[in-house]
Amino acid sequence: MPHFQLTPRLRWGLHLGAVATAGIVLSACSSSTDGDQPDFSGDGGMTTVESTTDTAAEATSTTKSPETQGKEPPVVTVTETEQEQAQSPKTTNGGGGDFIDGLGEYGWTDTNTYANCHRYERVVFAGKGPDGRAIICENQGNVLTYRSTIFGGEFTGSIIGQDGGNYYVDASPSTIVVTPSGISVREGGGLAATADFTDSWQR
Repeated sequence: MPHFQLTPRLRWGLHLGAVATAGIVLSACSSSTDGDQPDFSGDGGMTTVESTTDTAAEATSTTKSPETQGKEPPVVTVTETEQEQAQSPKTTNGGGGDFIDGLGEYGWTDTNTYANCHRYERVVFAGKGPDGRAIICENQGNVLTYRSTIFGGEFTGSIIGQDGGNYYVDASPSTIVVTPSGISVREGGGLAATADFTDSWQR
């Protein structure tokens, strides 16, 4: 194998060439690194996507209409007024056990009075008060007769008319009107006298 001996000049030249070659290689690596670096900008790079979700919550609120705003319900004041009414007589309609005290099917049972039914008569109407008693009786022929002890006297009269629960008695020249609340004597188109019943009954 031949043996080569490097002279100082040749050795200096090789050293200089090696240095130059190393510089070129480093420069090339630097350029290659800068050129191959990936570009993440633009369309080819990574993109950050923001996702926004809007949640709409339906809220229900109660709003007064313009007609009702500022308007309160009216205050109603109720005042009860007691009216004094005239006391009506104790009246029982019907027969049998519904008679008022002291009265039976054939007339008064609590006292012996002129104002009572006679034999074969039954009571149709009866009333009593502070001025006396009165009775209307019916016989078997359906004839009605009025008897009373009112105003301190005894009187018998025929029934000449009937209007609902009212009876009209012939007391010429007067007419006696008998009602559940009392009697009134009418004469010449005017009122001559009145008497009230505290208790009365009619069939």
